[in-house]
Amino acid sequence: MDSKPTSISAASANSIPTHIRLTNLIACIDIFCFNRQTPPTPRAGHAGVSIDEKWFLAGGGDNKNGASETLVMDMHKLVISVLTNVKGRHPLASEGLSVSSAFIDDDHFLVAFGGYNGKYNNEG
Repeated sequence: MDSKPTSISAASANSIPTHIRLTNLIACIDIFCFNRQTPPTPRAGHAGVSIDEKWFLAGGGDNKNGASETLVMDMHKLVISVLTNVKGRHPLASEGLSVSSAFIDDDHFLVAFGGYNGKYNNEG
């Protein structure tokens, strides 16, 4: 597994240079047969929420592009899979978004809001 960090430089709102270091070290290893999964793409500024035995990761990016896939990790099985994949500058592929869970009519929903992907989003 390639665990070399990706480094990017960015300017903050007050023009003080910052340095962000992204890694893809969230890869899971099956401890029974030692099979490695393909790690998710490195990302910063993502949001996550857990519902029951699932951990959902949405948004984030590398200061150039937003992460287009929303991931779900089965924490019991330690398996990461892609829940959905969006195209272009979709609000879900934004850095700095927030995500929460909602329980409506006996169903769980993910609710995401805000973030930046070339424009500031105010969609929920």
